[in-house]
Amino acid sequence: MNLNAFLNTGFQPDTPPLFDMKNRSLPYLFLGFATALTACTNTSTKNTTPTDDSASVEISQPVQESAEPWRVDQLLDPAELAKTLLEKSAKQPYIFSIGPSGDILSSTDIGPLNDSINYSKFRTTLEPLDRNAEIVIYCGCCPFENCPNIRPGFELLNNLNFTNHKLLNLPQNLKADWIDKGYPMKE
Repeated sequence: MNLNAFLNTGFQPDTPPLFDMKNRSLPYLFLGFATALTACTNTSTKNTTPTDDSASVEISQPVQESAEPWRVDQLLDPAELAKTLLEKSAKQPYIFSIGPSGDILSSTDIGPLNDSINYSKFRTTLEPLDRNAEIVIYCGCCPFENCPNIRPGFELLNNLNFTNHKLLNLPQNLKADWIDKGYPMKE
C-alpha cells in the first residue's frame, strides 16, 4: 500500500479515510502539530507590563540560563580584594585557594578540587562556618573556561547554602591577573 492509499483509506477498509486529500486537511494537521510542538518547546518567559490604561501587555523574553554556577555579581575584582587585604581594619573574608597556583595573602590552601581528597577537605573546612560568612575562592591555574577546580568549588558553596560567597575574577590565571599587578601574596 502506498502513502496516498494509506492516507485515503486508513488501516481497515470499513473505516473512513484518516485524511481527505481532496479537501486538503493534511496541511492543517501538520500546521497543528507544528504549533503544538512550538508551544511545548518554547523557552521564553512571559512578563506582564502595565500600560497607561491599566491593561496588561505580554512581553516575551528569552530565559537567561547561565552555564556557570556563579552570577556576574559573584565575581570579585582582584583590585577590590587586594584593597581589603591591605586595609588591616577592614573585615577580612575567608579566602580559599582551591588550585595549585599559589597563595594569596591570608588565604587557606585547600589544593586542587579535582582531587577528591582536597574536595573532602574543602567541604570539612566549610561545614562549621556561618552560612552568611564572606567567602572568596580562587584557583588561577588557567583561564576560567578550562579550570577543573572553580566550578566544583562554587557548586559546593551553593549546595551548602552559603549566601555571601564570591569567585575571585582571575579570567586568565593567578600570575597575569594577580601577581603581575603586584597584589599581596604570602611570603
